[in-house]
Amino acid sequence: MDLYYYRDFRGWNNFGDDLNKWFWPKVIGEYLKNNDQFVFVGFGTLINEYLSVRLAGFKEKIIFGTGVGYGSSLPVLDSSWHILFVRGPLSAKKLGLSSRDAITDSAMLIRNFYSKANGNLIGFMPHVSQDVQGNFHWRKLCKKLGYLYISPQAEVATVLAQIRSCKLLLSEAMHGAIVADALRVPWIPLASSDVLPFKWLDWCQSLELPYHPIKIPSFWTSKTPLSKVKNCIKFRLAEQSFHRAVTHGPYQSKEHILDDKINQINARLLTIKSLL
Repeated sequence: MDLYYYRDFRGWNNFGDDLNKWFWPKVIGEYLKNNDQFVFVGFGTLINEYLSVRLAGFKEKIIFGTGVGYGSSLPVLDSSWHILFVRGPLSAKKLGLSSRDAITDSAMLIRNFYSKANGNLIGFMPHVSQDVQGNFHWRKLCKKLGYLYISPQAEVATVLAQIRSCKLLLSEAMHGAIVADALRVPWIPLASSDVLPFKWLDWCQSLELPYHPIKIPSFWTSKTPLSKVKNCIKFRLAEQSFHRAVTHGPYQSKEHILDDKINQINARLLTIKSLL
């Protein structure tokens, strides 16, 4: 069985995508060693019209906690698609599925591998596009405030260790927040123009959480005099947003809800064997 996840065409590494290749061999490694007619699709915002094309070479497709988003339409689903569950209720509704098929993002299963975190830092994890375009400004702001800058382009093991070192995570990267929640690190959602609200709402609703992100500016790489002035203004706005964020009540799913979701995902894992 092959493992499918998003690889950025620009060559950017991204924690939310790269976590798949670190994570799934630990969870379903025995299934990935045989039956090349199947493809497994784990976490990511991948269910759109492009997915059918990308999976065309496989006779059977397994969807496991994946989310709807980014495309303008949905794939045509037939008997070759085995949707074991999706990220949340919004994805289920788009696909015409039962509410029972909306559990949560499957990356939350990382709770199976780590105990609860017990860090003492405040961390900031930007969207990958902001890590590429605005890295200098965000790192400068984190240094000024004494926050830990967590690059979504860093190695998966590094990002996991950094999240576990936090007592609070400010995150524009959704899978940063997902891992934080699973490992019991309180988190606060941030959003620049790069963020897709639908996927956040989908995941948050799966855990009975609201979604009211703190707005932050987007930095873009440019060396013109005007852009320098704009970035100075944005820097001050970003600092104000960070101060507003840390005084905002943090997010965290209730323990019994998270436990129930993890139990449901573990139960769906057992059904994979019967499909192969």
